[in-house]
Amino acid sequence: MGTKDYENESFRHIHWMASAKENKLLAKKYQKVNGSEYSILLNLVGKGQFHLRRDMEDLIEYATAVSLYLIKEGCKIELLVNYCTKQNEILRIENDIDRSQLKNMIMALSMINERGIFLPSEQFYRQAFSKKDKKSLALVIGSSPEPTKIDKWLQIKQ
Repeated sequence: MGTKDYENESFRHIHWMASAKENKLLAKKYQKVNGSEYSILLNLVGKGQFHLRRDMEDLIEYATAVSLYLIKEGCKIELLVNYCTKQNEILRIENDIDRSQLKNMIMALSMINERGIFLPSEQFYRQAFSKKDKKSLALVIGSSPEPTKIDKWLQIKQ
């Protein structure tokens, strides 16, 4: 985004061209990418129709850690989980930049039970992509969806 006076940043941040022109050390000035929006899609179903993954608890723990990190960075996040609620919809905790959101996520994830109702992966992703915030980037944790030209997503944990 520009330059600023060097203040003991990493040497990688020194803008060498600008420093040579100005005859003093200048550092690169970065624009903070704050307020990015992400949808975390947590799929606990394995490759078969209704086979739950054996690493289900690890995936839940990973999703919680990613959520915590993104909230600390000031990002808006929502969580969509392949787990049916009492209203027969996938579990969804909507976008917000509030500490109570993290509490709601942890509570919801702690209630997931392997005897609950899970959707086949294809059906989960169809619902998740239709319900997720259209401006957000989907971060997939667990079994991945089939690649499509329509939906953009990033696998962060297989």
